[in-house]
Amino acid sequence: MMDDKKTLSEAALPIRSGDHLWGILVVDEYVTGAFKKEERDQLRILTGMVGVTLDNIDQMRRIREDLELMESLHGIISSVAGERDIRAMCRETVRLLNLETKYNLVQIHEILNEKTGENRIIAGSKGELLSGEYYKKQTALLREGGWGLTGEAARKRSLLNVPDVQKSDSYVSINSTTRSELNVPIEFDGKIYGVLSVESELFDAFQEEDEKIISILARHLGALWAHNELFEKTERQAMQDPLTALWNRRFFFERLDAEVSRCARYDCIFSIVMIDLRNFKVVNDRFGHPAGDRVLIEISSFFQRSVRECDVVARYGGDEFVILFPKTDFAEISRIMERMEEDLGRQKICVESVDVLFDCGIASYPSDGKDGRGLIQRADERLYRGKMAAKMTSGESADN
Repeated sequence: MMDDKKTLSEAALPIRSGDHLWGILVVDEYVTGAFKKEERDQLRILTGMVGVTLDNIDQMRRIREDLELMESLHGIISSVAGERDIRAMCRETVRLLNLETKYNLVQIHEILNEKTGENRIIAGSKGELLSGEYYKKQTALLREGGWGLTGEAARKRSLLNVPDVQKSDSYVSINSTTRSELNVPIEFDGKIYGVLSVESELFDAFQEEDEKIISILARHLGALWAHNELFEKTERQAMQDPLTALWNRRFFFERLDAEVSRCARYDCIFSIVMIDLRNFKVVNDRFGHPAGDRVLIEISSFFQRSVRECDVVARYGGDEFVILFPKTDFAEISRIMERMEEDLGRQKICVESVDVLFDCGIASYPSDGKDGRGLIQRADERLYRGKMAAKMTSGESADN
């Protein structure tokens, strides 16, 4: 029953934590179809976080004897809630757990495959965990041991308290002094993101209160992890061209400005290339925009395959593209573009015998300019001169 006759769309989501239903969140809108997938995801995350918060409040009320520890836990949650990077959130969680609680050996594992339990450590309390080599060794040990107790907790999707790890077939001896281990899945809305693992040198070190405390923290981390993943996905979509999946102009200028700042600070070089497709207008005029879209997708894939992982390929607009090549000078870029032009010619990206090639203009930092806009302008000028030269040679229109 509607309280407001103007309401045309309504979303009703349960506020729950585990099996306990706290209430229902109802949101009304005055337009039809107001709640798209992204809005529904945000509302689910909101109700999940509210449910976890209410559950946390209830736990704090009932566990009076652990008030001091719970206050520390609340401080940890409040501190990490502002982190937008998942790894940074996990590292800060581990650091604060070490600092403010009795737990001095903590790890957070990211679950890569919940069916097999495949995981990797992304945050740990030992100093050597910051070492890339140490991460590799631990990952190798986990793989050989069936992904360890953390993998078992992920596969079972349940808390795993092992009083004596030496008696467990699933235990992988990463820390030689560990005697007991508590693993709690980090979950939200049916998806498992990681496992919060606490270890001790004592036999049967983790009691019911420890299980409750780590479970509360794990539930909060699950909601925050889901929120950050959605935030990253939304932010990435805002930076991507929807047709080609390349970066868009906005993202490219941000990276260009960052590269200018980096090179000015460390006295290094980079180059950019402005690219304009040749014969693309013919494709659109003769065969229509759907054919033109297919060409843009194929060309985008070609550019992405042809460059290094560190290079940035973006759709500048229409049939124009731009590529940033870090640590690369003008002469090297000229050779790269010649090779790419030859490769594209051999691949024959065409529509009904209309070959689609490209013209390009190059600019390098700092020889052609010391700011992003100036470099773009210089590359665009060289692109235009190249197109005009090609027009004079072939008699074709410069717009093709």
